[in-house]
Amino acid sequence: MSEASLQDWQQETEKLSGITTELLDKLGRDYKEAWDALEAYQNAGKHLAEKAQLAESRMNEALAQSGKEKYYVEKVGTFSFTERTTVQTPKTDADKQALAKYLEKKGGKDLFWRLFGINSNTLQSFFKGEKEEYAQMAKEAAERGETVPNFYVPGLGSPVSTKQLRFTGERSK
Repeated sequence: MSEASLQDWQQETEKLSGITTELLDKLGRDYKEAWDALEAYQNAGKHLAEKAQLAESRMNEALAQSGKEKYYVEKVGTFSFTERTTVQTPKTDADKQALAKYLEKKGGKDLFWRLFGINSNTLQSFFKGEKEEYAQMAKEAAERGETVPNFYVPGLGSPVSTKQLRFTGERSK
């Protein structure tokens, strides 16, 4: 395109829309600057996340090695371990059927239908209650000199316990 025809096109465009090439150039530079800044921010965020994960890992390891379950850092906050036991929802038809039979036996069809379709948190809560009930029953049996079979909920795999570092920080002023 020749210089003269480019100028004609620019003038015609400005007349029709009120948008100048200078404005388009500025908007283009603003666009690139904004996206470059976003990309830099995202890259910095990734770096900061890695740094935070490393700091958490180091604190977790040091606290565990020290034998402490809880530690307070002045003007920072309290670090402590929390433990949560979880079970996976049944995956095979056989496990699902075993759990269904157990639930029906334990609490009838009402319990079965309340829990089935099983939300993971609901299942965790139910399992926790069963575990506590079993612990009480085992304690009472031990007091009578009796033994009870190992705790087991049919259809659920073995529970997995994980320890997580928990931080309760002080508010900045």
